[in-house]
Amino acid sequence: MRLAFIALALSLLVFCAPAPAKEEGGDWQALTKEVNEIAAPGVPGTICVFGKDAFAVAASSEPIVAAARLGKGRLVVFAHTGYLDEPTMKIADTAALMKNAILWTSGGRPRVAVYENAALAKFLDARNIEGENWTGQLKSFNVIVIGQSQIAGDADSVREFVENGGGAIMADCPWGWLQLNPGKSLLKDHPGNKVTAPAGIVWADGYNESSNGRFTVKPPHAYLNASTALDALASGGKLPESEATFAGQSVTNAIRSVPEEDKLLLPRVRKLMKKEVVPTKSDPIKKEMYLDRISLAAAIEEARRLPPDEVKPHPAAREFPGIAEGKPVVRRIQAGSKTEGWLSTGLYAPPGKVISVKGSSGSIRIGCHSDTLWNLDEWRRAPDICTSAAISGGRIASAFGGLVYLEGASGEIEISGAIEAPYFIFGTTTARQWKDARNAPAPWAELATEKVIITVPSSLVRKLDGPEDLMKEWDKGLDAVVELVGIPKKRARPERYVADVQIGAGWMHSGYPIMTHLESAKAMVTKSEMQSDWGLWHELGHNHQDGAWTFDGAGEVTNNVICLYAIEQLTGKKAEQTHEALQTDLAAKAKRHHDAGADFGKWKSDPFLALTMYVQLQKAFGWDPFKKVFAEYRTASDPPENDNGKRDQWMVRFSKAVGRNLGPFFEWWGVPTSESARKSIADLPVWMP
Repeated sequence: MRLAFIALALSLLVFCAPAPAKEEGGDWQALTKEVNEIAAPGVPGTICVFGKDAFAVAASSEPIVAAARLGKGRLVVFAHTGYLDEPTMKIADTAALMKNAILWTSGGRPRVAVYENAALAKFLDARNIEGENWTGQLKSFNVIVIGQSQIAGDADSVREFVENGGGAIMADCPWGWLQLNPGKSLLKDHPGNKVTAPAGIVWADGYNESSNGRFTVKPPHAYLNASTALDALASGGKLPESEATFAGQSVTNAIRSVPEEDKLLLPRVRKLMKKEVVPTKSDPIKKEMYLDRISLAAAIEEARRLPPDEVKPHPAAREFPGIAEGKPVVRRIQAGSKTEGWLSTGLYAPPGKVISVKGSSGSIRIGCHSDTLWNLDEWRRAPDICTSAAISGGRIASAFGGLVYLEGASGEIEISGAIEAPYFIFGTTTARQWKDARNAPAPWAELATEKVIITVPSSLVRKLDGPEDLMKEWDKGLDAVVELVGIPKKRARPERYVADVQIGAGWMHSGYPIMTHLESAKAMVTKSEMQSDWGLWHELGHNHQDGAWTFDGAGEVTNNVICLYAIEQLTGKKAEQTHEALQTDLAAKAKRHHDAGADFGKWKSDPFLALTMYVQLQKAFGWDPFKKVFAEYRTASDPPENDNGKRDQWMVRFSKAVGRNLGPFFEWWGVPTSESARKSIADLPVWMP
């Protein structure tokens, strides 16, 4: 391992400014001197601030940079590892912030060690020195600059270094760490949080996005510190509604992030908690109901952290996802090789009931309603109702209950303690078996093929006869989608659709699973409705879009091209018959756009206007050119690097596929392409609809 040692009193260009007078203007002012903007490397995560001596340094929706005192020392924490990269240092005032952080954490006399970051060491003109026992060498320095996840087993040594008067500048991307460490917890497993939590700072799950690659640095709202926010809420004074809402959101976020052994915030939250908070569709918990939101958040997190035997049913579970009585069963499932996605079990875990599991690998999951609702203005159900645990732990319980799944499992898995759910597997479940299975007691049911699984309330399948025809039609639609975009029909995992009383965004949204509102569940199990339901195929289209042929403004367009093809294959309807927005004279619609100046901004802002352009191509040339061109992108050696390249390649590839020059067609619509791209197809005959 290598250490880079820096004496900042040397002639380092970016760090040569004199130290500010100690505490002049306060800690935040010292850290942000001559700092107006900082970089936004990638998508920074979030930081939770809740300690008495902790504060946000820079924030967007939530803190991006935070600082605190710990014992005799000081910490500065960044929400992305990119803040320790040389290119990031050169953007806006990021280097100035780093200079200030080093001066502040060192008390103005820096002797700094940079851990295993050769590029940063080079940028700082520092020496690299080999060393195995790196924490043992920290006594020669008073500041350590380190990526949080690099700490590994040395968290105790780093924390002791700070408590004894050292400084630490730490950076990590918490959401990225979660992706790299599936099944682990930021609170319990991330080594860096073991350093910072005693100071009232932890890395938390979430994102801080920037529209221009930078963040403005301005005095942070006091309530970004959850302890300050809780003080304001508990004081009994009348806060303006917007302030109370902001404070409540800050405390709610912190409850989900602080470690269970926290003594700074959680004990005070428990004193304020209401005993029973039950959101419903007709009586949701709104954002201004901050005490209800704090109480429900605290109850959810406390239940999640309890041993399985201590978990009790939450009162909100009876509203959603539901409570059912049934005989616990024992089921053995052959997971085969390592499963992709969620492996359905046909079982339901009642709220508060312990489920036992035996197996050698993977996780067991309770709940398919995976959208979290924390940031929504109202909650129609509890905002986070899924839970998972390692199979090796042997036991799991959920305060809310839900369908049971296996993740990443292999070999034989035995599950006991759950009740049966209606579960139909195409090609396996016989008609006779389904008559019994559809009456299983669980409140949620699944209908599955190798290509798609739909999850709906059991009430919708109790009288469903012959799901074979329904699921055949689902498979037909799934096959149509991959036929168009040019990928194999055999999937690594089935697509999933899950109906929910409330989802995180939109009427439906794509992903795994595709989430829909309950109002769409009937269409999912009704063949005639499913075939032409625009939303169901629109979201599946999103799951099959390719960025190479989806340029800016076409994100809600190329998925609809896929949607059109699927509905046509299922119903025989032509494009203009599939959606009311297309049931007009397409030529007249196009002409109005052209006559109004063919504004590309208007094209990008109106998905059905933009879709009309694609429909004109389809009506003239059919679907085969789309299939040919989509397939070309799969093996292309020159994928487009930017939006200009995407528009150029789409025009050129489609022109060559149909043997016509589409350059004037793109110009007529106002979709920009380069002169060189248009020249490359100039020898083809011009086509206009």
